[in-house]
Amino acid sequence: MMLIIGGCIEENNRPENEEEINREETSENERTNETEESELGTIVTRIIDGDTVEMDDGSTVRLLCVNTAESGKPWYQEGKDFLETTLLNETVILMNETEEDDTDSFGRLLRWIYLRNDTETSINQALVSGGLAFVDYCENSKKEELLERENQAREIGVGLWERSEYYNRINITSLAYNPDGSDRDNMNGENLTFHNEGDEQINLTGWIIQDRAGHAYEFSEFVINTGVEFTIYCGNGEDNQTEIYWGSNSPIWNNDGDRMTLRDINGYLVNEFKYEDSEYESGTEIE
Repeated sequence: MMLIIGGCIEENNRPENEEEINREETSENERTNETEESELGTIVTRIIDGDTVEMDDGSTVRLLCVNTAESGKPWYQEGKDFLETTLLNETVILMNETEEDDTDSFGRLLRWIYLRNDTETSINQALVSGGLAFVDYCENSKKEELLERENQAREIGVGLWERSEYYNRINITSLAYNPDGSDRDNMNGENLTFHNEGDEQINLTGWIIQDRAGHAYEFSEFVINTGVEFTIYCGNGEDNQTEIYWGSNSPIWNNDGDRMTLRDINGYLVNEFKYEDSEYESGTEIE
């Protein structure tokens, strides 16, 4: 009797046809793929900086497509604090865009990070919307949406985009990013020229120029008179009232596109300039 009942139960649970079997296999495969893509159940155990965290399995995760300020620079601490408040000891969902975006040159996992109770907006997106991160080099499905968030943050002047009282009073008039020959052999061929548009002299001591990758130059004692231009060369030389030397050992400005930001001593935005090689020819005047 028991054997017959057992046989009936097994028969009732058996898929009726091959189509149903295939449907069940497809559903199971989808669940497996979703788990592999999302890497559910990972806990953030340490905040390294504003765009890098450590997980409970010992792995290091670099947030994909965003770049926050480096240690000691304006808005660094605010970015790190945001992650500590939002992510520390939280269980999160990690997602990558493609297998090609899996790790960076330091072996860190490149991921979008989502809180388990909010899978609509990633932490990457939240950093950009709050003005705590730039959009980094990013060629994937979320690029345009991230750039839109960055533009919105810039328009309202939040975080990194909060404007200085000197906003647009020191303007860039020329940027040479691709000198003749090897950039390394012609370091001073990379240079930026600025103009004091204001009606009074401005003390730039403690101001910072930075590229998209985070390379930064901080002005030592320097005052620029009204109506005067000055040029910053990437290589070495002796500073004077119109020429300043970054002293870098390697080229700063990328030939295929970069971003220059100029910030006052308090970290507020004075000027910004972005270029792509196809849009702006190196060394020409900027209106």
